[in-house]
Amino acid sequence: MVVIKDVSAIPIMTSNTAPFGVVSASSEFSTSYQAWIVFGQTAKNAYWSSKYKESPSWLSYEFPQAKRIIRYSILMESGVAYAPLNWTFEGYDEASGAWIVLDTRTQVSFVINVKQLYDFNNENFYKKYRINISKGSNTEYTYISKMEMFEPLPEKGVVLQDPTTNQQYSLSDRTLIHLPDSTNESIVEYGIEQGKFIQLDVPFTKHRYFNDTPVAGTVGVFTHDVGVIKTLSIKEFAKNKIFEPIFTWYETKMISDVLPSPLKATASSFYVSTAPYTYFPFRAFDGNISDISTTNTSCWATDRDAFVDSWLMLDFGELRKVNTVQLTPRNETWITQAAKEFKIESSTDGAVWNVVGNFDITDWQPLTSKKLDLSLSEGRYFRITHKSNNGGQYISWTEVKYGYKREVN
Repeated sequence: MVVIKDVSAIPIMTSNTAPFGVVSASSEFSTSYQAWIVFGQTAKNAYWSSKYKESPSWLSYEFPQAKRIIRYSILMESGVAYAPLNWTFEGYDEASGAWIVLDTRTQVSFVINVKQLYDFNNENFYKKYRINISKGSNTEYTYISKMEMFEPLPEKGVVLQDPTTNQQYSLSDRTLIHLPDSTNESIVEYGIEQGKFIQLDVPFTKHRYFNDTPVAGTVGVFTHDVGVIKTLSIKEFAKNKIFEPIFTWYETKMISDVLPSPLKATASSFYVSTAPYTYFPFRAFDGNISDISTTNTSCWATDRDAFVDSWLMLDFGELRKVNTVQLTPRNETWITQAAKEFKIESSTDGAVWNVVGNFDITDWQPLTSKKLDLSLSEGRYFRITHKSNNGGQYISWTEVKYGYKREVN
C-alpha cells in the first residue's frame, strides 16, 4: 500500500515564481485573482479566477525537479457556484511535448470550506502538473480557492553511506536518492528498517553487481560477482524494547530579526539597555544558550514591567509540523524572569491562532532546557504569550526551539 505524504509538495507561494517553482494559468481575471493565490497562505476567500467566459481554462504548477504526484486537493472557501465541474488532472511529458491525463473527474460538487482529495495511479515523474477544466459550474468564470499536490512517502529501502564523503543514500522508489540529512528521522523514514544501514567500504559508483557480458552459449544469462559484494559491511543494531522519542528540531540560528530568510522574529517589546546589550527577539532563536558575554547578550527580554500579555513570535516563512518545544531560561541571576503561566499558539496565516499548549511552571533551573509536548499542528507562525513570571520585572528566554517528536520502537 502506498503511503502518501500529508504535506503538499508545493511550497507556500508568495507570487507566481516565489519562493520556487512556477505557477501559471490560462488567464487571470485581474491582479486580485492571480494564479499563485491558490497555492499561497492568503486571506480567507481569496481565489484564482479565469477571465470572463473562458472555456476551457487551466491552472498549473511547475516544480524545479520532476516529482511523482499521486494525490491533489481542492478547497472552495467561497464561490462554490463558480467551482470546476468537469476536469482532467495532467502531467507534462517533456520528451513528447504532450500533456498526459492522469485523472478525470466529471459533475463534481463542492461544499464550502471542505477540502476534497483526489487520488490516482501515477508511476511517472513530471516537473509540471495542471488541472485542465473543460467545464465550470458557471459559464461566466471559474474559481479555485486552494489547491495542493502530494507525493508518496519513499518506500523503505537500504540506506547506503559513502565513507569518503559521509553522504547517505537510499534505494527508494527504484531510484538512488541522496538523503536530506543524516538524522535518525531520515534513517527511519528512508531505511529498510529502523536502525539498519549498509556502509560502503568503497565509493558506490565502483561497485559492480553483475558482469557486463552474458554467459557463453546463453541468451540473457549474466553471472553475479559475489567477491565484490563482500566489500559491503552490514551493521545492524539491536532493536529497542521500549518506545523512544526521536526529536527533529528546526534549527534557526538567526543573526537578526529577519535573517536568515525567510525567518522573522517579532515580539510585543524588547529591552534596550546600555550598549552593547540589546535584547532583540531574534536572540531567542540564535542557537546560542550562553546567557551573556562581554560583547552582547544572547537572550530576548521584554521591556521593563511589560511582561503581562507579552509575546514572542517566530515566522518560519513556510509550514512546519510541530508537536514539541524546547525552552531555555537565563542563568541564576535572572532565573526569576522565566515565564510561569504562558501558552503557545500556532497559525497558518498570522491572523487565526490555535492554542497548542498551556503551561504553569515554577521549577525552572538556570540555563537548563525543558522539552514540552504540544498538540500536533502544522503552522507557519508560532507564538508564546505570557501571563506571569516567577518574579522580577521582565520575561526572558535564552533559547526557543520548535520541533517534531515521534516515538519509534
